[in-house]
Amino acid sequence: MAGLVMVSAQANFALWMRLTAFIAAALFAASVLMILWGAPLLPSSAPLPVLGYPFWC
Repeated sequence: MAGLVMVSAQANFALWMRLTAFIAAALFAASVLMILWGAPLLPSSAPLPVLGYPFWC
């Protein structure tokens, strides 16, 4: 997740890549927080992490 945030903070990368990295980091962080809070989270759970997979891969 830190790598995604670092990519979205640098001006060397294209804007679309920085926005995609920021969205991926936010969705990843939300999924991690849900897991840490003990929510039953499966890969097919909606809306997370289903929304994050296109950005993480």
